[in-house]
Amino acid sequence: MRIGRIPSQTWRQNNIPAHAEYSGIAALAQHDVMDFKPVQRQAILAANQAYIANNILNPAKAARLKGGFFISDHSANALRVLTDYMAIIAEVDHIIPYQHWGSNDYRNARVLSKAENVAAGIARPGVNDIEYVCHDTINFSNRLVRRINAANAGVQIAGPNLAAQHVLTLVELQWLLDYADAEYMPHGAGHRQPTHKYVRAQSAHSLTNLIQVSDNDLHAIYYNLPQN
Repeated sequence: MRIGRIPSQTWRQNNIPAHAEYSGIAALAQHDVMDFKPVQRQAILAANQAYIANNILNPAKAARLKGGFFISDHSANALRVLTDYMAIIAEVDHIIPYQHWGSNDYRNARVLSKAENVAAGIARPGVNDIEYVCHDTINFSNRLVRRINAANAGVQIAGPNLAAQHVLTLVELQWLLDYADAEYMPHGAGHRQPTHKYVRAQSAHSLTNLIQVSDNDLHAIYYNLPQN
């Protein structure tokens, strides 16, 4: 069961001028916590171009290149070093890096210059601006629902069915953590026990808001649950 982090819609609207174009790109069949694929990068850059063409009549001119140039000892052609172009080379950036569970969902994409992409201080979402997106369709079987409810001391809750590209609610994440813990109990080795659980755990270990989701929770969901 793959899930990943994306910036909230509010953060995107406040920080990504072309956010609607990126989130509106037709999704690939499968997303994951990974780098953007070449076809995704092409689609994101094309959406950026379309946004500028449709919404910005006079985009700011790129800063003129400063300094001298070099001459090829073979052809006598004028040459430049890569650093001269850092400010005008377009790169597709993960808003939340995939090393930190950032998804290659289009909602986690923006276009930066090569210089900006390696600079410190570029806006990133804070803990209150992170959402979790489901990358697989998952159906909670009746057997699993009975198993989780039995472990939850008689508290009966109907299990959800989750669609791919769906942004998870707190309750749905609680269910996935219970599901991951239910899978951990009989298997153990090779699985992760989630840090937070739902009803069966003591209240100190319950997930009460999205800020609490830990890397261990994500590992438990990612590695414990079968993918459909």
